[in-house]
Amino acid sequence: MIETECNNIILLYKKTISENSGKFKVRVNGLEKALIDTHFKDGWGDCTVTEILEECDYKKTYEIEIEVISEEKDREVTILGVMVS
Repeated sequence: MIETECNNIILLYKKTISENSGKFKVRVNGLEKALIDTHFKDGWGDCTVTEILEECDYKKTYEIEIEVISEEKDREVTILGVMVS
């Protein structure tokens, strides 16, 4: 879990053409904000992607939780950063 005080939260992660790509959930203050599949189906290669999780006009305290979804076999998930402002 990450705790931060900010106005905006953006997640930076990697989408990949690998069949080992996984999925993960992101919750902010206990509410599910995103269910992300990192598989870049029919893509030409790996890429980085941003996901806006929160936008606010004033600073608030946030708790950010990231949970990799379990599957029958091991999967890869790459989170490159959590950007706040």
